[in-house]
Amino acid sequence: MNTNKENLENLITDNPKLHDWGRGLVSGGLGPPILSKITTYLLEEFGESNFCSLETGAGLSTLVFAAAIPKRHIAINPDHELKKRIFDEAERRSISLENVEYITEFSEDVLPDLAKREAVDLALIDGGHGWPTVFVDFCYANMMLRKGGIMIVDDITLYPCTALYMLLKHQPGWVLEEIIYLKTAFFRKETAAVRLPDFGGQPYLTNNLIQHRT
Repeated sequence: MNTNKENLENLITDNPKLHDWGRGLVSGGLGPPILSKITTYLLEEFGESNFCSLETGAGLSTLVFAAAIPKRHIAINPDHELKKRIFDEAERRSISLENVEYITEFSEDVLPDLAKREAVDLALIDGGHGWPTVFVDFCYANMMLRKGGIMIVDDITLYPCTALYMLLKHQPGWVLEEIIYLKTAFFRKETAAVRLPDFGGQPYLTNNLIQHRT
């Protein structure tokens, strides 16, 4: 009988085509090394049936979170057709979605309420990639993320995601653990604070002031 980890590895390497970005169904952007790293945290650090997780965006990652058997997982993506494809794929693979809440709304509309009542061990920011969505997602995901938890920022080569990556890279209380493919950054939150300090407590900002000449 396959172990849970072996079932996850099979899912990751198979990589079903779930996304339709106007050119037919394609696989998502999270490759096997990234998803394998996520499963390492879920299974080896937090433990099967013992972790709560959040993702803005959805796709193969949603199936991976579900297959790792969460205590609770929240996926937020407004695409109803994507939800149907994910649920159909889960049924085909006999992956339970019992502990998965899939919210088909925009993250900025639902995260403020979720942050008042939810706590998570791992958060993946991979939803909207423009301003201000990336930072709205981070603001509320940070409120939900426990001390010692993992914050994953995907697509760090896209400027809004780059800005968040650089902010956290220099921020006390946050430790960069790994970057995969020069694309996905894994940060450890080492503070219990649910908000970042204001401007003066953010070294990335104070060290990059625009110098005005008289």
